[in-house]
Amino acid sequence: SEHQGDLSGSTLMRDFPTIIINLQTQIDSLLHENKDGRSLISRLKINTEKLEKNFSMQSDFFLAEPIYIALQLYGYAGDAYKLVNEVLIPKARGLGINLHEALMIEAGLDNGGLNDVVKRIPDEILRLFSVPKNYNGIAIAKTDKIIKIAKDFIGYDD
Repeated sequence: SEHQGDLSGSTLMRDFPTIIINLQTQIDSLLHENKDGRSLISRLKINTEKLEKNFSMQSDFFLAEPIYIALQLYGYAGDAYKLVNEVLIPKARGLGINLHEALMIEAGLDNGGLNDVVKRIPDEILRLFSVPKNYNGIAIAKTDKIIKIAKDFIGYDD
């Protein structure tokens, strides 16, 4: 029948209204004011000390992706993903060091030309690997784009 077409994506389209309603409900919850006239979102507090602690405990996960991408970009012939996840992360955890230090140790062993590849990686990128909190990928650009879309959608002008 002409009304039976490709059904790919049809589940998403059927669920889309539900997604929008749930999103609106969540936004309403965040903006709803209590008896003191303060919204939930205005009462949220950020514990920077705990954020820093949690971040430092998980920073290897943040750096795994840019490290294996850099290895690939600068000519690593092996499986960079496997190297990072099966060699560098266990080494970093086992020795109690960060992922950058594990990379430099492994490069010093010169396994599979890794040392030559690491030497080709620009210093500013290697410095990024040693300070995980400086890595944000494209998060800022994505956030700006989402904010613009939201402002356009609700008709908000600065």
